[in-house]
Amino acid sequence: MAEFEYGPAEFMVAQFDTDRPSPGVVQSIIDLIDSGTLRLLDLLFVERHEDGTVDVIELDQIGDEIGMVDVTLEASGLAGDEDVDQMAQLLEPGSTGAIFVFEHLWAKELAARFFESGGVVLHSERIPAPVVNAIAAEALADELEEVLEESEGGAEDAGGDAEAAGDRTGAAPESAAASDKTAPAPSAPAEQK
Repeated sequence: MAEFEYGPAEFMVAQFDTDRPSPGVVQSIIDLIDSGTLRLLDLLFVERHEDGTVDVIELDQIGDEIGMVDVTLEASGLAGDEDVDQMAQLLEPGSTGAIFVFEHLWAKELAARFFESGGVVLHSERIPAPVVNAIAAEALADELEEVLEESEGGAEDAGGDAEAAGDRTGAAPESAAASDKTAPAPSAPAEQK
């Protein structure tokens, strides 16, 4: 098997409500590193001022302040000046954010197998979590609606068949209210925030 020192990596730009990441964000990053899910290759903090100028703060400058003093960047410098300039423009003026470069450790072996077999990844795209959740909720609601329509259609067909059978046998058909034993429809799950 081909040996890669690094697996697929991803740049992520995050904007904060405050001038530093919250303790919850920091703990999530540390947990993902400790679990072996990802490796933090590079991390820079960026302040974009109202006039559009940008200040870059290295992790070693504020690691102790935010609780990341023990975090090691495995490929510091991977986010080059051009990357930083381009990604800093995504931040709103007067805000602070971070540029993370993560290595997806779970995908490292898969990448090696592709390479070994002559395969090439032609496209890879990360879909933001809010978008995935909104699409999934909409798809589930559509599926529930189809199931309900099918069950209502099936109940009507069954009622019609029973009436026809009653007419043939001379028996009185049951009223629709008495024969309708359909359970209440489940509600769609609430959208996650």
